[in-house]
Amino acid sequence: MLGIAVLGFVIGMNIPVFSVDNLKSSSIPSPFKELLDEEKINLFLKLTSGNYQIIRDESGKINKLTIPKYERYEFNPLFKYPIVRGDSRFLYYSSFQFVVPNAMLLLKKIAQGVYWDLRDNFAKLNSQTFLNQFGEAFENYCGDILKIHFGEENVKRVKDIIGKELQDAKKHADWIACDDQNLYIFEFLVKS
Repeated sequence: MLGIAVLGFVIGMNIPVFSVDNLKSSSIPSPFKELLDEEKINLFLKLTSGNYQIIRDESGKINKLTIPKYERYEFNPLFKYPIVRGDSRFLYYSSFQFVVPNAMLLLKKIAQGVYWDLRDNFAKLNSQTFLNQFGEAFENYCGDILKIHFGEENVKRVKDIIGKELQDAKKHADWIACDDQNLYIFEFLVKS
């Protein structure tokens, strides 16, 4: 909700710039206004903003080779850091410290960024825990949708039907569903 409050504030500005003090003193309505304390704002900005050097470094890590006329296909570091944190070298810094070059990228970060941040953090730890848990939750969600469509009695989880040796191999579909004339086999994959 804090992200929506910041996004609403930025969209309401003629120029998409702000400081922490601007946010705290803004006229954003409840329940968003109550979220705008300095500690929460700074935690949000830690996840969503980067200074020029951080943004440049992130781009350099991923975009190793720039091919002329293909720049638009490169990774845009504003996907990871949609809020640009200025510094005292810039004349405007005393009035505002943050710039949002593209509000839609901020919206995307708010909506999808948590998944990618968690995924990246677990990858740094060489852990599959997050992806396994997310995959299980996604599989359950897909099963719930199938049950709504086909009816609960017509949908079965494959691993509840097959033997233990096949479950361990994990080389099987996720769900089986049937209607009056057909049998459907579903495997749901989360792709990045």
